[in-house]
Amino acid sequence: MRLLAIDGATERASVALWCDGDILYREREAAAGHGEWLLQAVRETMSASGFALSSLDAVAFGCGPGSFTGLRVVAALVQGLAYGCDLGVIPVSDLEMLAEAEAMRADGDIVAALDARMGEVYWAVFRAVENRLERITEDAVDAPGRMVLPTSTGTARGVGNAWAAYGDACLPNGVDPPKTIALPSARSLVRLAAQSCEAGGKLRPPEAAVPVYVRDRVAQLPGG
Repeated sequence: MRLLAIDGATERASVALWCDGDILYREREAAAGHGEWLLQAVRETMSASGFALSSLDAVAFGCGPGSFTGLRVVAALVQGLAYGCDLGVIPVSDLEMLAEAEAMRADGDIVAALDARMGEVYWAVFRAVENRLERITEDAVDAPGRMVLPTSTGTARGVGNAWAAYGDACLPNGVDPPKTIALPSARSLVRLAAQSCEAGGKLRPPEAAVPVYVRDRVAQLPGG
């Protein structure tokens, strides 16, 4: 199975190629301007693999939540690649990607949270069992202090950059804050996409490569 994965929802842009369990990976971190780099990274990754885009089984992408501009850039790139090579697409939440990387460390409940700007965070709760994720809550956007922890254990590990942005205000009872700042990566994305394919998940048509913003408003401040 060969899967290409592309993400640009945060200041980290990344590309990964899954070839029967082996992963080729590229990333960069920048405040903006992911579009040109992502296209070049796709070309370089495919060239290094020796495979043609048409030989892929699907293209996976980080559908959000995250930067509105970054999500649109990724969606447009994925649609173009998928239409051009007649490939299906696999959308994956960027919060799930964060949780997947943390799940590789240990089992337990995980609160994935990203800085959403405007005094808010994107967040969701997951449970890791033997390196696999179970979703506990849907992706949401809230003020940092409004995150809740609907888990059976009452404790969880935090992952993401929300704590760096909002400190103790982003600390629900029972959540251990992350020791380092983590961002979504296409390495986690391609592993999740491969798991979905192996479990019989259906591929979506190219036109399904659209962003999931979670936040519907961008010009209105919270509470406004």
